[in-house]
Amino acid sequence: MKPRWIFSLLLAGLFLLCTIPAVQADDYAPDESTNLTNEAILLIHNGSTDYEKAIALIDRAFAVNSPNFANRVYGLELKSYAQIQLGNYTGALATIDQGLAIEETAVLWNNRGYVSYLQGDYAGAVKAYDRVLEIDPAYTVALLNKGNALMELQKYNDAIDAYTLAFAADKEVNTLSHSQRVKTWNNMGKAYYNLGNYSGSAAAYKNALVVEPGNETAASGLAMAEQQAQTGTYVTIAAVIAVVIICCIAVLYLVKKKPAAPGKKKTGKPGK
Repeated sequence: MKPRWIFSLLLAGLFLLCTIPAVQADDYAPDESTNLTNEAILLIHNGSTDYEKAIALIDRAFAVNSPNFANRVYGLELKSYAQIQLGNYTGALATIDQGLAIEETAVLWNNRGYVSYLQGDYAGAVKAYDRVLEIDPAYTVALLNKGNALMELQKYNDAIDAYTLAFAADKEVNTLSHSQRVKTWNNMGKAYYNLGNYSGSAAAYKNALVVEPGNETAASGLAMAEQQAQTGTYVTIAAVIAVVIICCIAVLYLVKKKPAAPGKKKTGKPGK
């Protein structure tokens, strides 16, 4: 066979190999425990409120105890969330502690903070949220939750700082919901109002109305803040006028009471 034909056959064979799809290895098939967890995930993320079923699915996934089950911590995060929604705070804390013993995640600490908040332990909630932010400084929900706990502690400046950081972080990820934005702006309006910063309060309520024009809380808060700001302006003007009047009266009084310059003594010859 001539070399030219051999070369042609080699080219044809190479072309054929390139056109045949490569045989790929079988994709990783999740085991039963992973499938059960995924089913629970879909159940909750699709808006279902059947949290008891979700918990049952996760418990079944744990019972399988497969060595390939890589989502154990995530399953505990999900289970604690479902328990919180059911009001089972004791069970949620036990689940959270179980997860933290495996791995400290921002979600588990956030869930612990939320349980503390719901139980009225606002200082404990702030402490838990601080741990969340050590793990993930841009965790927007944890920043909002921390702000809410600080509001309950009447630490309004700190709450405003937390809310401000949350909005700044959300510019990158854009995860805050419509209702979260409105509620947070309203909370900031309330915090500024309680601090006596009525212009800041009005600005926050206006931002809430930009997000939701018909929000009644923002509308009433804005009206109160603007009224207080206006009243404060009138009071300031009145105070300035009063000070000016008092100063004028004081000056006139001092001028009127100013002693006359002493005259010269008359000198005369002493009498005989």
